[in-house]
Amino acid sequence: MKYLMITSLFVSIIDANIFHQSHFFLLLTAGGISLYWLLSHFLTLHKEIKILKEEHQYFMDSFQSIRNPITLVHTPLRAACDDSCPEDIKKMLSLVIRNIDCLDEHLTKLMNLRHLLIYSKQMDIAEYELGNFINNRVHSLKKFATDKRIKLEIKTEFNYASVWFDQSKISPIIDKFIKNAIEHSKPEDKRIIFSISSNSEHWEPKIRNYHPIHD
Repeated sequence: MKYLMITSLFVSIIDANIFHQSHFFLLLTAGGISLYWLLSHFLTLHKEIKILKEEHQYFMDSFQSIRNPITLVHTPLRAACDDSCPEDIKKMLSLVIRNIDCLDEHLTKLMNLRHLLIYSKQMDIAEYELGNFINNRVHSLKKFATDKRIKLEIKTEFNYASVWFDQSKISPIIDKFIKNAIEHSKPEDKRIIFSISSNSEHWEPKIRNYHPIHD
């Protein structure tokens, strides 16, 4: 009887040990599979991100390559579209110039986006009053406008607007936006109004060109 009890106890210990070992082996296997899946997923994701970054960089760099020939075409077209040009040809040239201006505007926005993406790794976001911020940017560019014989003005379509952004990222974009409007203004333009509107979702800058009124 004593022998049977000892044997039963020994068998129970062996069974318990085997059970714990099997349980530990299953946990170890499951952990290994999970770790392998996570590493594979991480490596795949890292590779995809690298490819996307390379494609994104190529896509963004292409904008400048496109913009350079557009500028080279735009300048002589504007020079050719003068009072001595026949009226029918002048109309066609004006249409081409307007389309080039539109394309150049979109390229400018994309270049500004590229600049923002490149320098967006570290953000120093703070609260600003939009009207005061835009007034300061416009004031800093008035001399640039005067040198181009353009009167630069600002119009805010709100009384007060609180916004949050990184000034070091937004200021160059606003400055470039205004400078492009000044540099690409028509010879008859004498005044440029930079207007800014704001609502609960976003704020929007606009440029308006005005011709002189002759009595």
